[in-house]
Amino acid sequence: MTEIDNTEIFELLRILQDKNNKQSKTKKVKVNESLIGAITGKDPRQSS
Repeated sequence: MTEIDNTEIFELLRILQDKNNKQSKTKKVKVNESLIGAITGKDPRQSS
Protein backbone atom coordinates (compact mmCIF):
# COMPACT_ATOMS: atom_id res chain seq x y z
CA MET A 1 0.00 0.00 0.00
CA THR A 2 2.83 2.43 0.70
CA GLU A 3 4.06 2.10 -2.88
CA ILE A 4 0.70 3.33 -4.16
CA ASP A 5 0.76 6.24 -1.72
CA ASN A 6 4.28 7.20 -2.77
CA THR A 7 3.37 7.11 -6.46
CA GLU A 8 0.40 9.38 -5.87
CA ILE A 9 2.61 11.83 -4.00
CA PHE A 10 5.21 11.84 -6.76
CA GLU A 11 2.47 12.26 -9.37
CA LEU A 12 1.13 15.31 -7.53
CA LEU A 13 4.63 16.75 -7.26
CA ARG A 14 5.17 16.24 -10.99
CA ILE A 15 1.88 18.02 -11.79
CA LEU A 16 2.83 20.94 -9.55
CA GLN A 17 6.28 21.18 -11.12
CA ASP A 18 4.74 21.17 -14.61
CA LYS A 19 2.53 24.11 -13.65
CA ASN A 20 5.57 25.99 -12.35
CA ASN A 21 7.50 25.24 -15.54
CA LYS A 22 4.73 26.78 -17.66
CA GLN A 23 5.10 30.02 -15.74
CA SER A 24 8.86 30.20 -16.23
CA LYS A 25 10.39 32.02 -19.18
CA THR A 26 12.72 29.24 -20.26
CA LYS A 27 11.75 27.18 -23.28
CA LYS A 28 11.41 23.47 -22.66
CA VAL A 29 12.85 21.24 -25.37
CA LYS A 30 10.74 18.28 -26.44
CA VAL A 31 12.09 14.76 -26.86
CA ASN A 32 12.27 14.94 -30.65
CA GLU A 33 14.04 18.31 -30.53
CA SER A 34 16.65 17.02 -28.11
CA LEU A 35 17.17 13.93 -30.28
CA ILE A 36 17.65 16.10 -33.37
CA GLY A 37 20.03 18.29 -31.38
CA ALA A 38 22.01 15.25 -30.29
CA ILE A 39 22.32 14.00 -33.87
CA THR A 40 23.12 17.33 -35.55
CA GLY A 41 25.12 18.81 -32.68
CA LYS A 42 23.14 22.08 -32.87
CA ASP A 43 20.94 23.55 -30.17
CA PRO A 44 17.31 23.46 -31.39
CA ARG A 45 16.40 26.33 -29.05
CA GLN A 46 18.63 28.76 -30.95
CA SER A 47 16.76 28.34 -34.24
CA SER A 48 13.36 29.30 -32.82
